[in-house]
Amino acid sequence: MVFVRGRCDELLVRAREGRTMAQVNGGWSDVKWEDWQDADNIRRRLDQGADPEVWGGGRPLHRAAAFGSPEVVAELARRVRDVDALDDGTTALWEAVMGNRPDNARALAAAGADPWRPQLGGWSSGRLSLAGPVPDLFPVPEGGRGLTEAEGAVAREGRRLVEALGIFHYEGTGLACVAGIDARRRSAVWRRSPRTARTWKNCWTTPTRTTWTRASRSSE
Repeated sequence: MVFVRGRCDELLVRAREGRTMAQVNGGWSDVKWEDWQDADNIRRRLDQGADPEVWGGGRPLHRAAAFGSPEVVAELARRVRDVDALDDGTTALWEAVMGNRPDNARALAAAGADPWRPQLGGWSSGRLSLAGPVPDLFPVPEGGRGLTEAEGAVAREGRRLVEALGIFHYEGTGLACVAGIDARRRSAVWRRSPRTARTWKNCWTTPTRTTWTRASRSSE
């Protein structure tokens, strides 16, 4: 009841001040995931006073780079003070590359973002793109740091595996590609440890604390 009353009091204060829900939280309070694809929506919010520098605990440009359209990215990039501003150690361009949004990455580069600025682990967005699905996203500058021969080989193998698996989405899916283990060897491993296999199967049907503890012990 304390929380509900406090929330009602907050809304009452906003009403007295003439503020709407859209004006709180920097103007982004009711933005949904798909709104970052809607350039007219985002532009209208910005024109009404939404803060291009702050969204929740992060930055709107980073959000748009990962989930939005190139038009939204370009609009936000035009309004921020620094297109290469960091959020949790990375730039919006890094988010676009990580999210496999090449069109958003190009929009950011056109707005002045630096693809070769070192970030996490000394990697830049440009170098990261060389290891991804669009390796020709940015030309490597003269004297710039590209991939080593070994890194390039891993990147090419990764693209081959992605192409072999195809593109699909299923919530919660996780895949691990391990060299040197085929279906026959995998089956042999499971046959040698039937108790572990049965125990883990039970975990899915009866996920109790006791079951998980027993499963952990049997897999050690």
